[in-house]
Amino acid sequence: MAVQDVNAPAPESGAPEPAPKLGRFASATKATGEWTEFFGRTVIGTAGTLRYFSEILRQAAIMIRGTSVLVLVMNIFLGMSVANFGFFFLRSIGAGDFMGLLSGYVGPRQTGPTMFGYVFVAKICCGITAELGAMKIQQEVDALESTGVDAMRYVVGTRMAAVLIFTPIACAMALIGQIGGVYIDTVHILDGISASTLLSVNWSVQTLNDQLYSLITMFAIAITTTTTACFFGLRTVGGPAAVGQSVARGVFANLVILHVVSAFCAILFYGGDIKLPIGG
Repeated sequence: MAVQDVNAPAPESGAPEPAPKLGRFASATKATGEWTEFFGRTVIGTAGTLRYFSEILRQAAIMIRGTSVLVLVMNIFLGMSVANFGFFFLRSIGAGDFMGLLSGYVGPRQTGPTMFGYVFVAKICCGITAELGAMKIQQEVDALESTGVDAMRYVVGTRMAAVLIFTPIACAMALIGQIGGVYIDTVHILDGISASTLLSVNWSVQTLNDQLYSLITMFAIAITTTTTACFFGLRTVGGPAAVGQSVARGVFANLVILHVVSAFCAILFYGGDIKLPIGG
């Protein structure tokens, strides 16, 4: 039986008590507020990054060189999947020649931006979270601030500006990949319709506004997911294992965010009018 030490000092009555643990809803609300505040700081930091223009170009070059081909290839595969479904479905109702209707309508409006989001989150956002998390635990961010460098500008703002340079290129790769996949599958593999028939119907239902809306959607996805990646990267505390945990949290949050943003933009641009020139 343990004997209490009578000479031990009594605990101070004014010692702070541990903070109560927040519930799931309260934790989610707090994290959302912190993310919103971080987003505002990111916007302000991005506005002052021109002094680090060489770093912006370096980050943009890394993204373009490492991700553009992946965006193209993944959208080719997705376009082929859309073509397989659309061709056999339309042929079953005697409308196989109208395959371009599906490719021109679905590609720029939904599948292209969504596949871009998948590739962007998996390739770029994970890399940003891991890189910033490693910088945080190795006190590189604190070292930058100790020399008078604003981390929100040099670390976060430069990456955000690089994303703004990369997104239009990725949008072009995504849209080219979509129609390329449909073309390869329906014209050459399935040998179902001619190239002129496919392209004629495809461009008759797709306008320049659709491509502009697709670019805006990709910009919205890229900006929100990059902010989330930087947010979780700079919140990393602990050792190397904490970096992996931050990456996992960032991926989970970004997969939700990209679907919400993609659905919101689809409703915003096409909710009141589907803009499909069929039926007069």
